[in-house]
Amino acid sequence: MKRILFYLIIMLQVIVIGFLTYQFEKIDRTGHQIKIQTLSPDFPVYGDFIDGDMYVEYDINKIQEDRWEDSLPLDYHTPVFVLLQEDKTGVFRVRHASTDKIEAKNDNEFVLKGTYHYYDQERDFHYVNYGLEHIKQADQFGTFKPRDELIVTILIGKWGQYKVVGIDKWNE
Repeated sequence: MKRILFYLIIMLQVIVIGFLTYQFEKIDRTGHQIKIQTLSPDFPVYGDFIDGDMYVEYDINKIQEDRWEDSLPLDYHTPVFVLLQEDKTGVFRVRHASTDKIEAKNDNEFVLKGTYHYYDQERDFHYVNYGLEHIKQADQFGTFKPRDELIVTILIGKWGQYKVVGIDKWNE
């Protein structure tokens, strides 16, 4: 009986790992591609390379008060839905954000889920973290300086998994 249970647990683990691998590889075919612009870092940690990994801050992290639908003070790590809209250059920008679920109405819009961090009263923006700020093995896409503004191309899967597929320098 113990031997059968052992083999069932091993088989279940193989199935789960296989399913997760399949879902991650499926991003290439069915993922939604968005391009987002990074900002020049305010702090030395962002934009720095550590063993090939890069930590960046996007312009969609800082959401201006006029694009925010909720006026109540929010707690740290409150789930937030941000509607992004593609501009004429192909880069996605914040259209509006809310704690209520938002639906994209057309192909040039995309809803990204993040977590609320804080409100900066001095500069009048809300800071939202998406989990996309850490780019692993960024050096495979080229050589960048910490102060470079970049366009990061990301494929986002059905369940929020993501894959960075390109990094280019921003040409205004």
